[in-house]
Amino acid sequence: MNVKELKEVLNLDGSTHLNIFFANSSDEDVAGVGTWPWDKEALTHLGGIVLNPLFYGTFGHTHTMIHEIGHSLGLYHVFRGISEVESCNDACLETEPSLETGDLCVDTNPTPKYKYCRDPEPGNDTCGRRHFTNTPFNNYMSYADDGCTDSFTLNQVARMHCYLDLIYQSWRPGSKPAPVPLPPRVTAQDQDSITLEWFPALTGHYLD
Repeated sequence: MNVKELKEVLNLDGSTHLNIFFANSSDEDVAGVGTWPWDKEALTHLGGIVLNPLFYGTFGHTHTMIHEIGHSLGLYHVFRGISEVESCNDACLETEPSLETGDLCVDTNPTPKYKYCRDPEPGNDTCGRRHFTNTPFNNYMSYADDGCTDSFTLNQVARMHCYLDLIYQSWRPGSKPAPVPLPPRVTAQDQDSITLEWFPALTGHYLD
């Protein structure tokens, strides 16, 4: 029985929560696979995350679930713009942090795929660029060892929130409306300064 057949048999609802399956995929070397939020299966019984039990929880793979949840919430690998481009003319080739190339996050520096907790060694397979510094090896969306992966960036968090709001609204419990932000109010002002005050957003709590 392959993974798709397993999902068909279990027929678990994916419209209200994220399903996580422990199963061997057709590629035994893959530790996990997440469904992209833009895939048509994302909110169905065929979506969710598949984790390979041969790897899960073993040394170097204790953060695999976090990594795959990142994919399910719209995050690419931090090395997408270097190691996952088809050619050096690829439109997604990342030469500097950008919202338009690579992993589409401006706060993750370009990096090739690398499994160690440090900046990568100079290489020849990176479209002419040999040196990479301040690389996000401690990011959950890297391939570095679990001993140093411990964070998402602010842009990554924003992307995940966007997909939770745009795609996965049905995962939220209850039916309260989304919070309505209020504009700031000027509380003091003179020639050299201005003081603003922000009020809490309106939420369903006020409508109960």
